[in-house]
Amino acid sequence: MMTRYDANVDGVLKNAEEVLHHKVFWLLPNDFEAATSAVNSGQPVATVAPRSNISQSYHRLADSFSEGARKDKTSMLGGCVNFVKNKWAKDKPALAS
Repeated sequence: MMTRYDANVDGVLKNAEEVLHHKVFWLLPNDFEAATSAVNSGQPVATVAPRSNISQSYHRLADSFSEGARKDKTSMLGGCVNFVKNKWAKDKPALAS
């Protein structure tokens, strides 16, 4: 994993992989402002700057390790709707005949 990655700096990724003799499996973008705000506030960067590139990268990294790192992911809204439907179906009392 490479942190503080800046795509505008040429050759950094290639150089790191050559030195390490290993492919970098994940790039966390350099977002000093969001990271510093998170550290200074004592909150996760995803809370402080949820739409920042670094937050998005952390979310994708977590998704890649999660059990369902599926190729057919649902949208956030779709996931919420499915959760509520499944929860309601489980908690709904059985109908008497």
